Amino acid sequence: MNVLILTSRFGNGHYQAAQTLAMQLRQLSGVNPIVIDLIGLILDEHKDSVYEAYGSFVNKGGSSLFNLLYKHTDNGELQGFLPLKKSFTSAIRRLVVTHSADMLIATYSAAAMAASAYKKQYRHKLPLITCITDVISHNNWLTPQTDGYLVAAPLSKQLLTKKGVAAEKIFVTGIPVDEVYHHLPRHRQGAVRRLLVMGGGCGLLPKQMSFYETLNCLPQTETTILTGRNEALRMRLSGQFEHIEVVGYTNQVPQYMAQADVLLSKAGGLSIFEAIYSEKPLLLFHPNLVQEVRNSQFMISENMAFVLPKQAQKMSKTLSYVLHDELQLKRMTANMRRFKEKLEPEALIKWITAYDETREAL
Repeated sequence: MNVLILTSRFGNGHYQAAQTLAMQLRQLSGVNPIVIDLIGLILDEHKDSVYEAYGSFVNKGGSSLFNLLYKHTDNGELQGFLPLKKSFTSAIRRLVVTHSADMLIATYSAAAMAASAYKKQYRHKLPLITCITDVISHNNWLTPQTDGYLVAAPLSKQLLTKKGVAAEKIFVTGIPVDEVYHHLPRHRQGAVRRLLVMGGGCGLLPKQMSFYETLNCLPQTETTILTGRNEALRMRLSGQFEHIEVVGYTNQVPQYMAQADVLLSKAGGLSIFEAIYSEKPLLLFHPNLVQEVRNSQFMISENMAFVLPKQAQKMSKTLSYVLHDELQLKRMTANMRRFKEKLEPEALIKWITAYDETREAL
């Protein structure tokens, strides 16, 4: 059984979710998952420059324009609009034929829209599963030809059913993260706290040096900052602060998380679920992008995170409070543990197994 997993590299979350699903599916005998960067395939030789431009755009304060576009494609006149629709459907048709695909999975909204358009245009009954990589979904994730949704939380399912999606099509799996995050060492006690600051693959971190001066002055705290592909920031910070270690793009994120007592991260879907599965107390940067605002609101409502204030003085107080309040740290990890009990991480495996058995019986 060949499963095409269609994704993109706009940020690391969509692509990493696709890779994690592929790892899960390889546990099943006879299932061959194939991860395809569908957006990169369409962009062809322009993909590197487009992805680089996207990273530069969000790094340089493009949140207002991004949020405006998000709004107009979510509930405005552009809702459901898929650029290059003909190119997308033709590309998926070639992929289905080339790989003799038996099933499609999408981990990016445009990929879900394209797969749905392909099914409609060619009247193909190939099953389509959509894995939504934020807690509260943009409406473009929802397509009429989708056979099942993998969602982040019970709240995600509740909101989808209010939008008319049948409850039996929705599986509360959590956002898929690498299995290694399920088994990291839990919070440890000690006089010196270790703070890990992450800005995702694009290195979306504050530009003001005053922020890093605040981190460096935190009492009894050693900080590691992962700057991702933001090489300019890495060079700017390296060797400048006594209590801050600066690390560029790395594949060793789980190892750094294992050493941390508290995480400070943006509120991307993948980032918050890496923290949840690791049961690592979480601080979130004040969010600017719409989906990260929604993700952070969810984490606060579940008492699994704090949001860092923008003001420097309040920021220092919040950091010190969260880092050294042992009771609060234990509460956050306990809430994460309870939340994980609500998830069905094996739902996709069960769905595919049942589908395969039904298919063989026909």
